[in-house]
Amino acid sequence: MAPTAQGAISAARERARRGRRLIAVPRSPDPRRFDHFAVEYDFAASCWRDHRFFVERLPERRRAALDIGCGSGGLVEAIAPHFDHVRGVDLSEPLLEIARAKRARPNVEYVLGDAERLEGMTSPVAEGWDLIVTHTMLHHVRTPERLAARFASLLAPGGRLLVVDNVSWTEAIPRIVFLVSPWLSLPGHVRAHGWRDAWRLHRFALSKPWIDHLVSDRYFTEARFRARYGESLPGAKMQRDGVFMQLEWSAPSRSEVSA
Repeated sequence: MAPTAQGAISAARERARRGRRLIAVPRSPDPRRFDHFAVEYDFAASCWRDHRFFVERLPERRRAALDIGCGSGGLVEAIAPHFDHVRGVDLSEPLLEIARAKRARPNVEYVLGDAERLEGMTSPVAEGWDLIVTHTMLHHVRTPERLAARFASLLAPGGRLLVVDNVSWTEAIPRIVFLVSPWLSLPGHVRAHGWRDAWRLHRFALSKPWIDHLVSDRYFTEARFRARYGESLPGAKMQRDGVFMQLEWSAPSRSEVSA
């Protein structure tokens, strides 16, 4: 591992240790909770996440792309080869430190910003962003469908918004579900990643800070997701993929706007 990456990870680990000693994880959502387990979350996300939905739906024009809630940069890294410029925005500085150390590219920048305030989201292209993506971030805000519509307003003509977010059968998932599901997932993780990495994933999935975070989350059901986002983003394409909903919405092209 490069010295810069190792330094960023060490700094994030130290910040997490300080956080565990000084900060009690509350029941209500904490927008910077990921600061406290940035290193292990980066590892888990690199194992769990599949970016094919995004990479297979890129727009024709590929000047500038924005990843909102980019975390440690996995999705930014996946789309960066296809665009002139990619920006990742996140509220967690420890995750951004890891992204800058491990997933830097000449055409990529990582910016600290609050998605609900649209911080750091001014496009380098006058018309707007050709692509905006967000992965499992919107359920952390109070009115995700309205925020998604605000993201869509930042698109260039013909630009595309791609969203992946969690859905569930209930708004608040009981803690017992998160205590049981890692055991059910363990055999598959062993087959996919080997015993050592699977056990590291397992320990993270059962860690109290992570489960506290999951229990504090609130989710749409599939029906509510379709209704809310369908109203905010008319014409959006939506499909279910396991515990996720995938959404694709395209801004009108220049010809459609002028018609």
